[in-house]
Amino acid sequence: MPETSEAKPPSQLIPSRQLVIHVLLSALVAVAVFAVLSYATLVPRLAQHERRILDLEAQIGAMEDDAEAAAAPAAPAAPAAPAVAK
Repeated sequence: MPETSEAKPPSQLIPSRQLVIHVLLSALVAVAVFAVLSYATLVPRLAQHERRILDLEAQIGAMEDDAEAAAAPAAPAAPAAPAVAK
């Protein structure tokens, strides 16, 4: 009597191999979804922070210019008389 348990069609995969392929594909999909969602949420937030940093730097520059302008009139307007050497 021939053993039929060993005679499998070549196109049928071993169930454990199917499980491994399914798990790997599921992991690949999970990584792809994570990457897309991370990109969709982090990139706009980073752009927003970058814009805020640029605005704050511009405010600091304006404040420094105002401080320099306010300090300039405090200096004497007329230059000191030059010393005459004899």
